[in-house]
Amino acid sequence: MVKEEEFRVTAAPLPDELVPCLQHPVSQKVKSLHTIDKGMLTIAASVKDTHVGRGNAIELSLSCRNESLVDIQRVEIKVTEVVVSEGKYFKEHAFIEKNATINGFPCKATNEQNVKEAERRSATERQRQHAEMYGEIMNDTYIFSFACPSSVRDSYKGKLFQVNHHVKIKLTTNAMTDNPSILIPLRIGNPPPSHGHLTADPSSLPTQTSARSTVPLSSLVPIPIPPPNEVAGPEVTHPELADQMIVFSVSLPELHANPPSVPTAMAMSSTSALLDDTLPAATAVPIDAMDAPTTVVQANAILVGGEVTTIEEDSLDSGRSFYDNLVPLPPPPSTAPSLPNLCEEMLVSVEDYEIIQSKFHDMKWRTLLEGISADEFGTIIGHVNVDSDQPRVATLLASAINDGNINIFTCQYCVAALKNASQWIRPKMVEVLVPFCIDLAENQNLIQANLSEWEQLITAPSMRNAL
Repeated sequence: MVKEEEFRVTAAPLPDELVPCLQHPVSQKVKSLHTIDKGMLTIAASVKDTHVGRGNAIELSLSCRNESLVDIQRVEIKVTEVVVSEGKYFKEHAFIEKNATINGFPCKATNEQNVKEAERRSATERQRQHAEMYGEIMNDTYIFSFACPSSVRDSYKGKLFQVNHHVKIKLTTNAMTDNPSILIPLRIGNPPPSHGHLTADPSSLPTQTSARSTVPLSSLVPIPIPPPNEVAGPEVTHPELADQMIVFSVSLPELHANPPSVPTAMAMSSTSALLDDTLPAATAVPIDAMDAPTTVVQANAILVGGEVTTIEEDSLDSGRSFYDNLVPLPPPPSTAPSLPNLCEEMLVSVEDYEIIQSKFHDMKWRTLLEGISADEFGTIIGHVNVDSDQPRVATLLASAINDGNINIFTCQYCVAALKNASQWIRPKMVEVLVPFCIDLAENQNLIQANLSEWEQLITAPSMRNAL
């Protein structure tokens, strides 16, 4: 007889850091039937925080210039989830589709004279227009807000499996032509504690099927697992439970409203290998099961690394113990402090910030990271898996470099970060790094030379504040 038991899983909260995205204005000619020129439409948009907690608001700020002979019929807002498996497109789902109602939004067509003037506009005049649009966005002249559903999956970017989210804003006309649109990336998950959270009845939460067991959970007594940085006490064995299935239950001190059914499962092979200070405490039974280097999960679970096996009661020989049928996981490789080893570790990780932060507890790693060059700094930033984590990692390393006695953080480091960071996160990168640049007054031109006209415009306040 095979019995399936269930356990509930919730992800760690999003980083408690504001990561805005202010996309460059997009201009597009409006051509009726793709041939007759009707003028130009320009749109710019921002999200105040790309870290979006389920159930929390997504706030968009928009700006538009209608220099065409056609009216804007509607402003379409669509939030999409894209699932990618092993580098191949798997599934796309739009879970929010709205037509925005924005008071005063410039939807009406202009006249032919204004259309001709727009066509003759110089680069300097276009920059002036962009500055006006930037001001409208920062002043929330046209703002639209809506709630992120509580049933959305976590954004996730692993090596084999990815869940990506973005919001698309599109201006729609009746000119029978392609319409201008802007994409803004989002990172969706449990809201940070400081943002507040929703509570829910545990019975309403989606579940994840765990290891199969022939022993009722009610008959097992939970035994605490020591925290990762504490030394476990004397070994305690329970011979009467030696043949029972390993069952782990995750303690959820704070439950959020209707988390999604995240297609992941965690199985532990030791008391501390997969725990850190950011994860909830766990319990396991029995104590000898804690020490068994094994993993048993449902066959269709998605894991990163390690072999997986599913064992049913009928497959066990009567004369053998349960543990004889389990497949041991190899121990994690020990890596010597070096940049290639760090980059290799980051390639298969989804928590790059935590990996680098943990290295500073080792004096050899600390010395290495405090002495990295500008090019090596850029290389590490380029290996950060999650775009919105790149500024956090950059800040961590910049602080260490200036606190050390080997190198000093200069504008060249900021330039190296800009060359390796994702395009949309570059303004945030400038904001967090320029306070560390000791030569900013003399060499700020090096940074500005690597910024677009739009990026220079939106990073100007950060540059002034840092001087």
